[in-house]
Amino acid sequence: MLNPQPSVTESESVAVLQQQYQASSTIFGSHDPGEILEALVNFLAAGFAYAELGLVDADDPNVIHVLAQIEGGSLKATDFSRQVSEYPASDAIAAIEVLAIPDVETDQFLETEEKQQLINQGTRAAILAPLVTGQQMIGLISLTNPLPLEAAPARLRSLRNLVDQAAIVFENKRLLDAARASADRLEAQVQLLQMLNGVTTGLARFSNQRELLDFATENLTRAAEIDHAGVVLIEPGGETGIVISEYPDTGTVSARLNMTDNPLFTLAMKTPDQPLVIDDVTHAEILPPDTRDLFARIGIYGVMIVPLVVFGEVIGSLGLDLYSADKRFSKQAVETASLVAAQIAVSLQNIRLYSDAQARAEQLQKIARNEALLNTIVSRYQTISTIDGLLNLTVRELGQALNARRGRVRLQVAESEATP
Repeated sequence: MLNPQPSVTESESVAVLQQQYQASSTIFGSHDPGEILEALVNFLAAGFAYAELGLVDADDPNVIHVLAQIEGGSLKATDFSRQVSEYPASDAIAAIEVLAIPDVETDQFLETEEKQQLINQGTRAAILAPLVTGQQMIGLISLTNPLPLEAAPARLRSLRNLVDQAAIVFENKRLLDAARASADRLEAQVQLLQMLNGVTTGLARFSNQRELLDFATENLTRAAEIDHAGVVLIEPGGETGIVISEYPDTGTVSARLNMTDNPLFTLAMKTPDQPLVIDDVTHAEILPPDTRDLFARIGIYGVMIVPLVVFGEVIGSLGLDLYSADKRFSKQAVETASLVAAQIAVSLQNIRLYSDAQARAEQLQKIARNEALLNTIVSRYQTISTIDGLLNLTVRELGQALNARRGRVRLQVAESEATP
């Protein structure tokens, strides 16, 4: 008895299932848009001349970023955008499982304008398959051909299942990337807060102005990921400022600056409660040409000036520099600099108040010592009846008070008392 041979239809069905399984394995085993697009096109086996896979923009659902395309059998990664409205039946595509258009001219679903648009583009056949998750279109697969072309119905039905699988893969990757980005942001925020806490607590322990500012500029340079930081304090009168600290050292410490004719400081003083940020100083029209040329010559491309304000009075400024034309001040860098500048201003004020208090205390102690010395001398004067004794006591006591090694008293003798 002979075993019955499977029919051609059964053999084709088995082949379709095997190829669908292979395509499914590729889809679930890869996050690469090109590999997934190639697996879908190979499964469809219809010979379309062009195919592309795009994902909807995370912020604008009307924009699709095309990430992979196959043209003339050649696969390549891409990165360009299309408006959703550029695709046929764009108003209904999200609700369609698979839109197959074997012949644009005879299609009953497309509107006349859509047909004409496709024909003008050289397209006579097309397949559109939206990637949908949670009733939201997250991407689109599009295949086109310059001549009428029909895909096998069985493969079109299976294509929908494969496209759903691809949608799940891309959505899972999106969620994973979002979770990683959130974790990275959280980790960066924790590191920043730890750094800021170290800077602020470190600033509070200094009683020396230079040590305070050296600590601040070095740690701020690292925390804000900038190339250079410096602090200028305004001198009495407000016409000049002196560079007190910088990191890294470029030899400008102790340099005096003209504050009344300083374009950057003048701009910063317009809004002293906010940092002045210029990412590209060489092309910043708010700066005079000679200032832009100067920055270009010394290799500074980005500048941030944060005024140091105490009780409404600007006492100086914190400056940050970028040495690369490709770098920009991040939002985090601006916030970090503002926080550190506020702490610097408070710490400087505390140091000055402490220094003033020390000076007053020393002055009071000196007055008290002088008064005690005077009282001692006066009380001893009362026990001495000779001029020599008074003079010797005076020289001795004053010498001890002044830490003098020698003392001398000169008396002027009147001429009438002089010996003839």
